Amino acid sequence: MLRRRLLFVCLFAALLVAYVLGGLTGLDNLLTSSRFKLARSDASQNLVLVEIDSRSLAALDAWPWPRSYHAALIERLTEAGAVSVALNIDFSARSSAEEDGQLARALANTPSKVVLPVFRQISSRAGGEDHISLVGPITSLRENALPGSVNVIADSDGVIRRHNTKESWNDNSVTSMAALLANISQEEGDIFQVDYGIRAGSIPVYSYADIYLEKIDPALLAGKTVLIGASAAELGARFTVPSYGTVPGTIVHALAYESLVQGRMLQQLPTAAVAAIGLILAIAFFALFSATSWRRGAGILFAALALVYFTALGVQAWSPTLIDAGFWMLCLVAAYLSAIARGIDQQAYRFFIQDMAFQHRREMMDAVLDNNFHGIVITDAEGRIQFFNKAAAILFNCEREQVLRQPFEQIVPWINSLQTVSDEEAGKNDGMPAAQHPVEKIFVDKDGVATSLEVILNESSLGIGVNVSERRKRSRKINIYTFRNIEPRKRLELAQEKALDEAISAGRSKAEFLAIMSHELRTPLNAIIGFSDILRNQIFGPIGSQQYLEYANDIHQSGAGLLTLINDILNVSRVEAGKFSIEDSVIRLPEVLAPCLNLLRGLATEKSVQLTAEIPDGLPQLRVDERLLKQMMINIISNAVKFTEAGGEIHVGAHVDGAGRYLIETTDNGIGMAEEDIPKALEPFQQADGSLDRKYEGSGLGLYLVSKFVGLHGGSVELESAVDEGMMVRLCFPPERVVASKKSSHATN
Repeated sequence: MLRRRLLFVCLFAALLVAYVLGGLTGLDNLLTSSRFKLARSDASQNLVLVEIDSRSLAALDAWPWPRSYHAALIERLTEAGAVSVALNIDFSARSSAEEDGQLARALANTPSKVVLPVFRQISSRAGGEDHISLVGPITSLRENALPGSVNVIADSDGVIRRHNTKESWNDNSVTSMAALLANISQEEGDIFQVDYGIRAGSIPVYSYADIYLEKIDPALLAGKTVLIGASAAELGARFTVPSYGTVPGTIVHALAYESLVQGRMLQQLPTAAVAAIGLILAIAFFALFSATSWRRGAGILFAALALVYFTALGVQAWSPTLIDAGFWMLCLVAAYLSAIARGIDQQAYRFFIQDMAFQHRREMMDAVLDNNFHGIVITDAEGRIQFFNKAAAILFNCEREQVLRQPFEQIVPWINSLQTVSDEEAGKNDGMPAAQHPVEKIFVDKDGVATSLEVILNESSLGIGVNVSERRKRSRKINIYTFRNIEPRKRLELAQEKALDEAISAGRSKAEFLAIMSHELRTPLNAIIGFSDILRNQIFGPIGSQQYLEYANDIHQSGAGLLTLINDILNVSRVEAGKFSIEDSVIRLPEVLAPCLNLLRGLATEKSVQLTAEIPDGLPQLRVDERLLKQMMINIISNAVKFTEAGGEIHVGAHVDGAGRYLIETTDNGIGMAEEDIPKALEPFQQADGSLDRKYEGSGLGLYLVSKFVGLHGGSVELESAVDEGMMVRLCFPPERVVASKKSSHATN
């Protein structure tokens, strides 16, 4: 049922999308123009057009006329009793001072201000680029006149249908000339559609020359609103409008004025309302068309189209509302076509459904079996192959067409023994046939290639048909074999076993090596360090030579460095083996940081590096392994001292960020490193630049151990650095390790 109505839904959805996106605008414009020709009305007779026509151009010298002509015309209109006057003439350029002065005085002497045009104009700059200029009358004329916009709004097809009562002008707004003449105040950007059903021929029109030469009875102008503009073809400024074709711009403004004073500012019916009514029409008529014949439906369709058209015409004639009847009409057509298609589909469906159902089931089963990743072979009760899928052909290295209806035993000699194995295993599986459990076998193809296979056998029966033509009296037995190539799994298992043996052996060797190192190296090193300390401190009396003292000090420092390296290596081994555990305690950072700073301050002083720390009051306590935190800070600070030149600075600070993390930051202004080398600094036995090895000593384990130690706390380490700009090392502890302090800690300096 849903599929049968899908065409209707798709057609309506397509029409709705086209309507909302403006795809039906052309059709609606044609229908609106045709309704303008039918819904005619006369002008209000309040407006008089004074045209600069061809006869005026011939009677009053060569164009352009002196501005004294316009001044004289304004004076004559004022004397005749015109209520308001608008000149749709460009006064943006200066004339002679005398001519401009005469026109300015005429404008100043009118009882109501004359409306002069302002407009936008496209001009070219020196570089050849086009830009829009704002053009209005010169200052001397603008002081005693009202600016009125004469810009028009052209649709994408170049036709003038709409009018704007106000628009922006130099960070302000200006009212349109038509709205000023109509004395109607509108909101800025109030756009309406001009009623081109108003007869332009019903607007009184007089020639400019006739009024200028006083050939017109002044009584005809008394109490009128006068619009002066060009109508001669040689003066240009003609526009395409609905119903009338091409007209002078003055006619466009006149019809806009008439639309305003007659309350015929046409507005479109809201899109949502049009769409909702269209949906109702489509659903109602789809049901009607579906219940009747196509011939009768065609008659109903044409009647409904006519009804929609004349309804839109009536609404347009009696109210300032335009209806997009094109969408409604197309909805009716879509409903009719959908109903016809539905009837055809229903008829065809009756003949098609049974054949398709059978074909669908057959093709679906063939696709499932033939495209299976496992090899599938089906044999009859005698063992002849009835089905052989692609995977089986590849697995057994044979052509499908050649093996069909051949005994399966010719390809797989042990296939018949599979049932025997299954029968023997049947009693070991709680009554479930053993044949349904995977059995591993080795298959050797015709090329002598051996492959490990996993095979499952399932027995099934084909039931007896209910058709009267069926002759069988009992069901037919079939065997379904499923084969899977387990050779990759076997190789993987062997590789895993070998790797496991090697890993166990390597782990055993590593453990033995670490035990030997711990005993054989640390014990003599402790003796070397201890005796060298006795010598350099002259505990048993003076040695005598200063050089002996220096040698003893060198021995002590070298031994201590070597012991540190051994301890680092042992720590790395323990961490990587997962045998490193932490002992949490709640600490105050200043109390833990102070001994670290005291321990390294001498080293910093030797290099003339300033070492400072500032921990804010009120910093929460931290739940960590105190020993590891000290080790991390010693590694970080000693690393900073190592790579900071004389005169440099190292600063340690801490705070809790917005996410609740406890951050300890160590910043130096040393040699730094490139951003791409930062990951290398966190690797074991690495420095950011291999060329530094000879200048800067160290095993490269310091920051690596820091990252592992902070990781044991659920945190992380972040590095920020740039070459010759120093480095910032940030220890980030998760919020769950932050313990609120009941007593604030003092800053550590």
